Amino acid sequence: MPKNRPTSYLEGYQQALEDFAIANLLTQLQTYSNADFDAAWMNLTQTELESLAAMLIRDLTANLDGKLIAGLPKRHPSR
Repeated sequence: MPKNRPTSYLEGYQQALEDFAIANLLTQLQTYSNADFDAAWMNLTQTELESLAAMLIRDLTANLDGKLIAGLPKRHPSR
């Protein structure tokens, strides 16, 4: 999170994280564990979590799949 910014900026930043589900992604990354990756073992800092989230978003953007996109409304009808 940016430092030395006015409170309204930080509130807006936090709201954007919530609005675009980034806060949830960061939480999931912080606690994620399977055979290939264990966040607790890695003991990631907030900056490292944010960098990892950015890498995942860039990877998703670069590898968009029409079938995945088309199926989203069916899997998430309330959104």
